[in-house]
Amino acid sequence: MLRRQLSGFLVVGAGGFAVDAGLLQSLVSFADVHPHPARAVSFTAAVVFTWWLNRSWSFAVKEAPSWGEFFLYLKSMALGGVINWVTYAALVERVGLLGRYPALALLPATLLAMAFNFSTMRFWIFRRG
Repeated sequence: MLRRQLSGFLVVGAGGFAVDAGLLQSLVSFADVHPHPARAVSFTAAVVFTWWLNRSWSFAVKEAPSWGEFFLYLKSMALGGVINWVTYAALVERVGLLGRYPALALLPATLLAMAFNFSTMRFWIFRRG
């Protein structure tokens, strides 16, 4: 079960990263939005995307989704998001090129938050029994 959950989490995470990075870079490059507010929008979109796929595919939750579960997921991802955001912001502010290409700063930030996010999903949000 752990192997299936972890592999599902990684695949869904890759999709979530694509949503996050694609929307982030689009907002910065085409809409001229500053990287920090753009990240708030892209992060939120990625959280909604990953919640649905992680609950239904990675962790195979059979019960109907609830607002309570979604908000628990959102709170948990916000904690992992702090790890992610602090790393992202430090890179964007300190490495000039990353202010223009913030999706590049997103990769190391995302990798740092992954272990925390998987643990909270497995042992708190989508735990069984």
